[in-house]
Amino acid sequence: MSHFLYFHGLIILLFVVRYFTIGRINRNVQYAFWLVIPVYLIVENIVRFRSPAAMLGDYRIYMPQVFNKMGALVYYYAASAGALFVELLEVCGIRLTVRRISILLAIRYGISAFLFAAFILYNIVFAVKCICRRTYYRKDKETSMSIFLIDLPQTPFLLWNKVYVSPELTLDESLLRYAVWHEYCHFLHGDFLWKMLQLMLGIYYWYDPFVWVAVKLMHRDSEFACDEHVIMKLGEENRIPYGMALLALSKRKSEEMK
Repeated sequence: MSHFLYFHGLIILLFVVRYFTIGRINRNVQYAFWLVIPVYLIVENIVRFRSPAAMLGDYRIYMPQVFNKMGALVYYYAASAGALFVELLEVCGIRLTVRRISILLAIRYGISAFLFAAFILYNIVFAVKCICRRTYYRKDKETSMSIFLIDLPQTPFLLWNKVYVSPELTLDESLLRYAVWHEYCHFLHGDFLWKMLQLMLGIYYWYDPFVWVAVKLMHRDSEFACDEHVIMKLGEENRIPYGMALLALSKRKSEEMK
């Protein structure tokens, strides 16, 4: 039960901190708060892996009479990798036995494996599609980012260290400039990899609504931090034009996605 309480207590604490600090502290600092979650999970799993007591965890989730050799192996597995899922089941009032936990853990990890495979496949297909359909436009003088043209409704977007925009966007040089700067700041923040980590966190904990709310807020804060970084780079006098550019890009993307 301790893992369940600590993990969700940490997420709720971050929700509260975010609520009371939003708009009052630097957006980049606010975004950095979310690093606490992956750091906690890494450290916590290392501790569990090294500690036999932690691996065995809470003995009371099993009926003593069925805690045999097979039960011990399942328990060892559940108490390490599947601890949060098992504890969540216990919180929901589900009566737990070795057989039931074995089945539920198989379902839990089966769904995670399916979602992860779909996630990897989608990204591979999307990357290949971008490479095959893109047209080199130019190298941006201010950011040194390579700009590619592609006719996809998701534009503008960042794929590793390259910015993809629609051909129509090149007709408005001011709008193109702000779009490139926005994606450039995402690149500086490492958001391409960070977003992958967020989605994998959501996939691994697909059964936990707290995690999905946290992932959604992480994404929102990444955008806020990126916007603040753009203004810091370009100057305060660009705040209103940049904001208008974001609205125009958002409206254009919404229309293309229909």
